[in-house]
Amino acid sequence: MPLSNITITVNTGLDYRVNDFVTIVKSSAGASIYGRVVSYNSSTGVLVLTPLSQQGSGTLTGWETQMVGQFG
Repeated sequence: MPLSNITITVNTGLDYRVNDFVTIVKSSAGASIYGRVVSYNSSTGVLVLTPLSQQGSGTLTGWETQMVGQFG
């Protein structure tokens, strides 16, 4: 079953573009989400992405984002 799009707020002024691939990581919890950018508002930092894979679970805060190449 495909995962629903998720919306998070990240730093403003980043260079995320539609269809970029991003990994969101919470290293201390062993959690990550890899997905494709649906939209990013550089003024507000609101990032919407379609998750393609995930590790871990739970409600976590303090995620870090990283732009990555296409998942192989």
